[in-house]
Amino acid sequence: MAEPLRVLLVEDSADDALLLEREIRRGGFDLSLTRVENEAQFLSAISQAWDVVVSDYVLPRFTALGVLRHLRHLHLDVPTIVVSGTVTESELVAAMKAGAHDYVQKQNLARLVGAVRRELGEAAGRRRRREAEDALREAQERFRFVVENTADVVYRLRFPDMVYDYLSPGIERLTGYGPREINGVGLNGLVVSATDTAGRPVAIDKMEWARRIEQFGEFSADYQVRTKSGELRWLADHSFPWRDGHGRLLGAVGTLVDITVRRDLEAQLTQAQKMEAVGRLAGGVAHDFNNLTTAILGYSELMLRRLGADDPLRRYVAEVTRAAERAAGLTRQLLAFSRK
Repeated sequence: MAEPLRVLLVEDSADDALLLEREIRRGGFDLSLTRVENEAQFLSAISQAWDVVVSDYVLPRFTALGVLRHLRHLHLDVPTIVVSGTVTESELVAAMKAGAHDYVQKQNLARLVGAVRRELGEAAGRRRRREAEDALREAQERFRFVVENTADVVYRLRFPDMVYDYLSPGIERLTGYGPREINGVGLNGLVVSATDTAGRPVAIDKMEWARRIEQFGEFSADYQVRTKSGELRWLADHSFPWRDGHGRLLGAVGTLVDITVRRDLEAQLTQAQKMEAVGRLAGGVAHDFNNLTTAILGYSELMLRRLGADDPLRRYVAEVTRAAERAAGLTRQLLAFSRK
């Protein structure tokens, strides 16, 4: 099946145009050719999609240099082949500098098909490279947008000097320090305390960091840091090895996440659990103590019934009863506390 080819031919000679068209068709193309003779016709036609432009070097009121100038101004990457019967070497050099992709002498049109095929292939390669570059640029823009607008911090830390060669803008929102200030102060200059994920104290010096990265393939820690304004915040750090092409450890890449609210909630939960335990203990003690005071009050009542009205022991039993009643009041307070 013939390969379709859309050619814009800039040529004022009808006879030369027929020769050029016949030569291109001999290459086996399914040719769609439009011929223009001057600048106005060229500008009207160039708005369409073309696979290749073939232009005579000099026309009565237009030149191949004008064709190339318009293509460059319009940012159109269309393979352009200059053909000429009488053109000097300096003129050909000028055309190539202006953006021509190839030139063919009219006395040697056998080169035309090969030049067209070669330029179509190179144009396809340039198009693929542009598409790949555009896709890469779009991916970089998406990454930059996400990283620069997220509340979390993305970083890359270099060993052994422990210098951040990248910190996303979120670091200033979390700590008040910009990336350059962080490197000036140093992470240790901000950290008040550091723990592992289990709550055990952990060192964050370069040796410990590198050792954990090498041994476990990651490093996790929670830092309590003092911000530039003096506020205390908790940051969760989770990092992974950063290696060169030979597998050598260069540093770490990771994230810092603000977990201040989570730590506050965990502290509140711990306090609530402690209070719950105290409440259960108080309730148990109150019930046991209530049993004792019930027995004391019961026996005191029985003793009072056996003693005569004038018996001097009644005064002592009455004091025991009053003490037991005060103890019973304390028991009720403990039970009320345990219920709360």
